[in-house]
Amino acid sequence: EILTTVGEVITEVDMLMGSQLEPELKAWKRRQQIACIGGPELTSVDQLQFTLTVQSLFLIKRQLDKLEQLFLIVTYETDPIPQQKPLLEDHMKRLISHLVKMSFVVEKQPCTLNYPHKPLVIKTGIYFSTRLRLLLKLPEVDYQLKVKTAFDKHRQFEILNNNPKQMDIDESSNGCLAVEFRHLGSLTVTEDLHILTFQARLCLQGLSIDLETSTLPLVVISNIIQLPAGWASVMWYNLLTDEPKNLSFFNNPPCANWSQLAKMLSWQFSTITGRSLTTEQLEMLGEKLLGDHALQSESQVYWSRFCKTFSFWLWLDSILELIKKCLQPVWIDGCILGFVSKARERALLKDKAPGTFLLRFSESHLGGITFTWVEQDYNGEKSFSSVEPYTKNHLNMLPFADIIRDYKVLTDGNWYQLQQLDSKYLEQVDQLYDDTFPMEIRQYLSQWIESHDWEQVATNESLATVRFHDLLAQLDDQYSRFTLENNFLMQHNIRKIKRNLQDCFQADPVHMAMIIGSSLNEEKKILAVAMKREENVGNTQSNMVVEKQKELDNRVKELKNKVQDTEQKVKSLEDLQDEHDFKYKTLHNREHEANGMSQKEIQKEKMEVVRQMADALNMAEKIEITLISEELPEWKRRQQIACIGGPPNACLDQLQTWFTAVAECLQQVRQQLNKLQELEQKYTYENDPITLKKQFLEDRSMMLFKNLIVNSLVVERQPCMPTHPQRPLVLKTGVQFTVKLRLLVKLQEFNYQLKVKASFDNFRRFNILGTNTKVMNMEESNGSLAAEFRHLQLKEQKAAGSRTNEGPLIVTEELHSISFETQLCQPGIVIDLETSSLPIVVISNVSQLPAGWASILWYNMLSNEPKNLSFFLSPPQACWSQLSEVLSWQFSSVTKRGLNTEQLNMLGDKLLGPDAAGNPEGLIPWTKFCKNVNDKSFPFWLWIESILELIKRHLLPLWNDGCIMGFVSKERERTLLKDKAPGTFLLRFSESSRDGAITFTWVERSQNDEIQFHAVEPYTKKELTAVSFPDIIRNYKVMAAENIPENPLRYLYPDISKDNAFGKYYSRPTETSEPMDVESPSGGGYIRTELISVSEVHPSRLQDTMLPMSPEVYGALSQLINPAEIDTVVGAAPCACAVSQTASSSA
Repeated sequence: EILTTVGEVITEVDMLMGSQLEPELKAWKRRQQIACIGGPELTSVDQLQFTLTVQSLFLIKRQLDKLEQLFLIVTYETDPIPQQKPLLEDHMKRLISHLVKMSFVVEKQPCTLNYPHKPLVIKTGIYFSTRLRLLLKLPEVDYQLKVKTAFDKHRQFEILNNNPKQMDIDESSNGCLAVEFRHLGSLTVTEDLHILTFQARLCLQGLSIDLETSTLPLVVISNIIQLPAGWASVMWYNLLTDEPKNLSFFNNPPCANWSQLAKMLSWQFSTITGRSLTTEQLEMLGEKLLGDHALQSESQVYWSRFCKTFSFWLWLDSILELIKKCLQPVWIDGCILGFVSKARERALLKDKAPGTFLLRFSESHLGGITFTWVEQDYNGEKSFSSVEPYTKNHLNMLPFADIIRDYKVLTDGNWYQLQQLDSKYLEQVDQLYDDTFPMEIRQYLSQWIESHDWEQVATNESLATVRFHDLLAQLDDQYSRFTLENNFLMQHNIRKIKRNLQDCFQADPVHMAMIIGSSLNEEKKILAVAMKREENVGNTQSNMVVEKQKELDNRVKELKNKVQDTEQKVKSLEDLQDEHDFKYKTLHNREHEANGMSQKEIQKEKMEVVRQMADALNMAEKIEITLISEELPEWKRRQQIACIGGPPNACLDQLQTWFTAVAECLQQVRQQLNKLQELEQKYTYENDPITLKKQFLEDRSMMLFKNLIVNSLVVERQPCMPTHPQRPLVLKTGVQFTVKLRLLVKLQEFNYQLKVKASFDNFRRFNILGTNTKVMNMEESNGSLAAEFRHLQLKEQKAAGSRTNEGPLIVTEELHSISFETQLCQPGIVIDLETSSLPIVVISNVSQLPAGWASILWYNMLSNEPKNLSFFLSPPQACWSQLSEVLSWQFSSVTKRGLNTEQLNMLGDKLLGPDAAGNPEGLIPWTKFCKNVNDKSFPFWLWIESILELIKRHLLPLWNDGCIMGFVSKERERTLLKDKAPGTFLLRFSESSRDGAITFTWVERSQNDEIQFHAVEPYTKKELTAVSFPDIIRNYKVMAAENIPENPLRYLYPDISKDNAFGKYYSRPTETSEPMDVESPSGGGYIRTELISVSEVHPSRLQDTMLPMSPEVYGALSQLINPAEIDTVVGAAPCACAVSQTASSSA
């Protein structure tokens, strides 16, 4: 009876271990995996009944030992003890050994102290800790187990401080037997998995049991920047497998269902930030990973998509870090919407009040937050604005809440916008102001004036009085600024303006408010007329483009609906065939007539399916023809125009949407055809439309799909040197350039499948240095399938026995192209794809850049053939209407201002000559544009390019503000100036300087009231490098022999005060130092010098233009010059002739 009872107990323990303890331990280990990657907090392992079970087994062992003692005292021939006891003992020992081994677990997985939320990622040289536990509370085991740590052999690492530790009860708070390794250190790559193994030997009651357990797979890193990628590996592993030692997991990592991944991503936020992700936020992340067309709970996410290149996880981890460091309170309070697409963002804001904003994380930055707000203009149209994202660097300096509180938008006022208009509008503005209320006030106080409602001020006399005195105070502030700048003339002007205002409006400030209000209203009218004219130019064409896009959108939508209807028809046909099959096999005799009816229905349904498929392919073909023959060539032409400075090319995203939609429809039709083939094999008949038409439809769908794919490979960004971003398609040997390709068919299965190779044409021999093969992959920013070559270089191959590979053209007229080839291999289909860049010019010296760019301009202006490399063997002529537009683009792309009609007319006269001047259809040959017509002249384009360089380097603000008239002939110049006040001047570019120069011409009147014009010798970049052009104008002097120098420049054409026009560009003087003793050695021995420009003329000129001085002017002048010298100058006798000679002087 005793032996039977012992046997039953042992069997029950065995069953208990198999049915309860082992599953519970396995479930606990799985929960530990989930808790490691941010899931629900792990419950204690104390609930597992290991101790009670092992105590029962040891009690049975003692009972069996007691039976052994009884057997030695009393026994008999049929005694069962010798036969059954060894079997029971062996079974019992196996159970104890198995139970003890099971109970040896890693309670706390390896983790570095600095990153408690990212266990299982260990950095070499950094301490980490791990805790083991024996799930048996046996006092006799205390201090009996010595545990040693070992690393796997997958890669060689040395565990530092690896001293064996003894397990003890006191170290644990709950009385369990445990040991913790707290200061281990180790030495990796983020997809290499490793394990730590722990070994011990238990000797108890005659039993010797070897114990071994190991950690979950961990990642070892050597640099902290590998932590995000390492943590991604740990998450992916523990999400998708519960195998404890699958160290080759990442040799072929499985996909994750979106439902699994979404839950894990939400855990990351709840663990680290305290707030998990909402359904809407997870939907946006899903669309970013999978695309909106594939977002379903069971959609598969590839490991490469999650954590490769510019990885999704790297972006998300940087946002987590940003929240933790800088945004946690704002995130926890729910102020940050966070993950929202731009389309969704606009849908949320469009119906909200102006000024409503939301906070979202940037999709283009690694860890950036931005805000977008909605505005409404005067016409009630909504617009959306976003600020450049703030990164961790910004937020470390200023809290995000303070940034939102203090954020300001500086808008350009009416006065600034007026200054950007053409001269004909500026002349209208000029008529609004006179001496009563001069334009100088409008210029100096533009922001203050525009900040008040002057129509309201004009209705309230007391308010008008307050505003009048405010205006005087503003003028006093302006006067103080000029005092600090030592600007004597502007101080004089401000005093004079203030006196005039007091004389005119002191008694009637309402009248002043009415004048200001009227002037502002007239300005708005002028601005509205100018803006409306600009809009009208582009509106007609823009409306046509929008209508065309809408029409194509509707056609694509109709195609999708047609394919979807066909899908339903195929399913309906499948149901009919299944029904027919059932009746035919089971009810054939009783329902023969009904079965005949179902056959007719199947035949009718098959004909309908085939017809709908044919219709869908017809629709797809028409859309494909539109895309390939119209839309794509138009985009390529716009790209050509954008390359040479024209309007920016429309984004490829719209074309990509259309191409992808058609490709998806064709793929769906091919799948439907495969389904029809399956149905045909199950049931067919004579003249079955599927049998008759299937091959034709398959061939046609394949042909359409191939044609679409072949034409979908485009050069999104043409070859360009980063050092010259505004001069694409001109490449210098030995200098890196970039080029970017895109496949307009964005299908997930194409990701990482296309390997593109770049090669150079054979017209001249060049080697392409750098990585000339790239794999196309989905970009994170817009999801497009692209490949960007960033570090390519060209090196010319020297022909053997000759200096160069000379051809019939000069180097800057030789056109080349870079070709790109790839092959798409899919089940049952192989497609060769090829595209090429626009023609490029290869130069070997940067001095060839202007001529090379001229060739690029001429080609892309006159040709849209992609490979006409012999273009310059016989270059066509250009119409002036074409060339004038391109010339204006050169200025608007480099500066903020293109060329106006008058400037282009002057250039047209210069190119066409007087006979064809002003004719828009006048023809200009290539040689006239970019070659020397004779030995004395220089190329027209070289002159223009030099002027562009001069503007960019030295004159950009003046050109953008419209101060420089620039291109004006001498005859036109004199016509403009002859009726203007003496001292009126204009700025123009020199026609005689090859390297680009600027001059100014001013008008004067002689003693006989004859008009005289004077022009200074042009200033080149050499002079402008030494002194800025505004300072030259401010300090320019005309000097009569032995008399005081004077500045003859007073008004910028038409009649803008010189200091009003150029004052903001004058260099600020340094603080005036104390008078110093020149002879004192401590003073340094130097007197400050200043460069000025001086022209020498006869004294009579000076006397003619010397004006009577006010007491204030005379007093200020006498502080600088001896009064006796002033009298000498004023009383000097005139001489007979005038001489103009430019000199440089130091004062």
